[in-house]
Amino acid sequence: GGRYLGNNTGTTSIINRPGAALTTAGAYIAVPVTLDGVLTNTGTERTYIREAALFDTSGPVVDGGFTIQGLTVPGTGSTLAATGDPLHVADITGGTLTIPATGRLSIDPAAHGYLSTTLVNRGTLTAETTNGSGWYFNDGSVDNYGTLNLGGRYLGNNTGTTSIINRP
Repeated sequence: GGRYLGNNTGTTSIINRPGAALTTAGAYIAVPVTLDGVLTNTGTERTYIREAALFDTSGPVVDGGFTIQGLTVPGTGSTLAATGDPLHVADITGGTLTIPATGRLSIDPAAHGYLSTTLVNRGTLTAETTNGSGWYFNDGSVDNYGTLNLGGRYLGNNTGTTSIINRP
């Protein structure tokens, strides 16, 4: 289809259920997306998703270049397996998000990114910032069992209790 999917009324959404496959090619998706199943980008440009929510504890498999502005994790927690090009996410809220050993996640906001959840990393987690922006914790924490790359200009605590636990 086209490069842009959106509406003016806020009543449209995309729901990708377990076992389903959704393929994009460098699209801009401005409607809420519920992620589960397989999400693949075959384009040379990243697919941008403004708002996404994980469906349940099994979580989706994301392959190819995707950028998600806001990601909501269910209260029961979920797993997100991003392979190939790392998944870029700016804001993460909700329950515990687990990145499996084969997963690759980059928290790389264009402005300020916020972590308001517990992130358990067993794969590769890169916390970067661009354009002089910052990455803030809002009662979020990182429990790292994999590879943790901290970069950029600012990593700070905005509110509450925050921790990064780096384990062998």
